[in-house]
Amino acid sequence: MKKAFYSLFIAALLLAGCSKPSPEKYLSTAFLNANLLHGFASRLVNDELSQPSVKFVEGKTDTYEKFTRIETINLKIESAENALKHINNLPVTEDSKAMLEASKELFGFVIPIYKKEYTELAKLYDSNTDTARINTLSHTIERSYGSRFLQLHEKLESAGMAYAAKHNIKVMSVQTSPSH
Repeated sequence: MKKAFYSLFIAALLLAGCSKPSPEKYLSTAFLNANLLHGFASRLVNDELSQPSVKFVEGKTDTYEKFTRIETINLKIESAENALKHINNLPVTEDSKAMLEASKELFGFVIPIYKKEYTELAKLYDSNTDTARINTLSHTIERSYGSRFLQLHEKLESAGMAYAAKHNIKVMSVQTSPSH
């Protein structure tokens, strides 16, 4: 009797672990998470680095300090890597294949650039390098990667909107202009 119960318990666990995520889960993980990349290869990231956010200093009442630019970029890297990990964990289905591939391609494109060029840019800001060097690198990032980012983003948006329509999920399209 115990053996039968144990076998049924294991079978139930395996079935629960094998359940397919909902279409909403696929859409939010593979498509909507691309919002984390807003402003990539545009003046928006440069603006964010030039005017860093502030954080609350633990243990000190009403004390805030600016994020270093490297902290800002490291948070972007961590968020993008976590998103890609979740995308990679979704099982590929016939319906989700195009969206998952487009999402993996977009995040796979962005992460190395955050790790190299944007990390370099953040270090220039944090070391108070002259504005001309900062602007040169920022413009180089925009020129080198902006159009490819937009292509990959549009590919993901197309696949994501098609997926949403097929599963009757209402999603508003976001227009991404060249200057995004």
